[in-house]
Amino acid sequence: MNPNTDEQDIDRVFYLLHRYYEKNCRAVNETETFRSNEIDLAHLVVDFINKACFERDNAGDLTFGDDSPADVTVIDESSDTDADDYIPSQGETSNKKRMMEDFYNVETMHKIVEMAENHPFSAVQHRYRKIRDRSDIHICKKYIEHPTSLLRKQLKVELYTKFCEWNGEGHVIQDRDLRYEAYQIAAALGLTNFKASDSYIKRFKKHHRIVSRKITRMVAIKAVDRLHLITDNVERFRTDARSILSNMDHDKVYNTDQSGIQMELRSGRTLTFMGVKQVEVTCQRENALTHSVTIQPAISASGTLQLPMLVCFGERNPPQCFDAQLQPYQNLKCCHSTSGNMSSILFEEWVRNVYLPAAGEGSVLIIDSWSGYAKAKETFEREIEFSTIPAKATSLVQPLDLFFNRQFKSFYRRLTELMLRQNPNFIVSQREHIAKLLNVTVSQFSAERFRPMLRFAWFSAGLLPNKPPRFEVPEKFCFEFRGVSKCYCDQAASVRCAKCELYFCLDHFVVNEHHC
Repeated sequence: MNPNTDEQDIDRVFYLLHRYYEKNCRAVNETETFRSNEIDLAHLVVDFINKACFERDNAGDLTFGDDSPADVTVIDESSDTDADDYIPSQGETSNKKRMMEDFYNVETMHKIVEMAENHPFSAVQHRYRKIRDRSDIHICKKYIEHPTSLLRKQLKVELYTKFCEWNGEGHVIQDRDLRYEAYQIAAALGLTNFKASDSYIKRFKKHHRIVSRKITRMVAIKAVDRLHLITDNVERFRTDARSILSNMDHDKVYNTDQSGIQMELRSGRTLTFMGVKQVEVTCQRENALTHSVTIQPAISASGTLQLPMLVCFGERNPPQCFDAQLQPYQNLKCCHSTSGNMSSILFEEWVRNVYLPAAGEGSVLIIDSWSGYAKAKETFEREIEFSTIPAKATSLVQPLDLFFNRQFKSFYRRLTELMLRQNPNFIVSQREHIAKLLNVTVSQFSAERFRPMLRFAWFSAGLLPNKPPRFEVPEKFCFEFRGVSKCYCDQAASVRCAKCELYFCLDHFVVNEHHC
């Protein structure tokens, strides 16, 4: 084009481009003609647009008023009902396509186009809120003419819906199942050329964050059917518990539960070299890995850990020194049974000698549905109001199960493994040494700084309405401190006390029993 072309020539070229895409505008003066250089420039621009992948299925050659001047048309800018008087750019069109296929299916797009032909554009926008401008109606027409991409989108949606249905029902699902179902949906939609290749299934799983996982548990169908009943019972229990908490001092509402701790509690993972097939670590006593002691913690809704904590050791024939040996550990109330498990008699003694003196009469004790609690409920029905969690629901509404037992065991495991590595002569499964480790652990968990964590356990169970402030869990605060700190004995510190915030080596923290 001549560099001296004036603005009028440019306007005429743009008019030619509009004439190329516009089909339904009223005619102009038949005497209007265009110069050859204007038509050539318009052809060049159209070729450039086509090469830029602007989607147009039947893009013919330009034919303008040189051959038939009466066919030349103009734009009626005052028209408010014609949906085709706006032609979007290439980038705008591609972005709109992604949006439109997310918002409307083919059937709805038919309705949009039909309404746009017979009603003002403002009425279309009022009915279909996702329509932003007239270019959206143009895109709807394109989808109606060539609906393949929209049908593929619908296939993905239906396939994902089917996967969610299978997953919710507990079926085993493999890639071949997704592929078979994809072909079934494609046939129903009329996508004859669809191919569910390996890459298609891989992209589908990646988009929806679907991965293959090892099955950890098989659940009977009857148990799944009972889930709705359990859910209803849980909601009723939460309603009753919230009512109790709203009318009582939180220091008078407790939750107690039993939990077993291995005598030598070890981690299931370790660092080693790549390529090693068999990973072996040492232990002090093999039978300590399969035997355990039972703890019976009790926490209040106000965030306090009741002291002392009941600990039951597995002793078939306890020595005469049993009580004398464990009496110095003030944070523990130690007892014994043949199996190391709690019994109804031991629980009744705990309520009488430990719980009632600390909580007082008129308190509320939330317990699970273990049958061993029945005798204590009858014995202390006047002094204590027992609230029983529905069967099979402790993992949903029991505060200790939700955010205490795991934190307690994690701390105890960390402390045990530090002792094994730094003091190999300390036998962690011996009765007195178990008491030392548990006594220190209970002392740390009773620190004031961990009260929000205990309240969070009640909040996680859905029993408290307000989420407590942010907190650090005991393991992180006590063991994961920055830098190299030293104990007062000038040895490298391994632990930080949650009460006094001083640093200690394990000898002065565990063996010599730090108290503060």
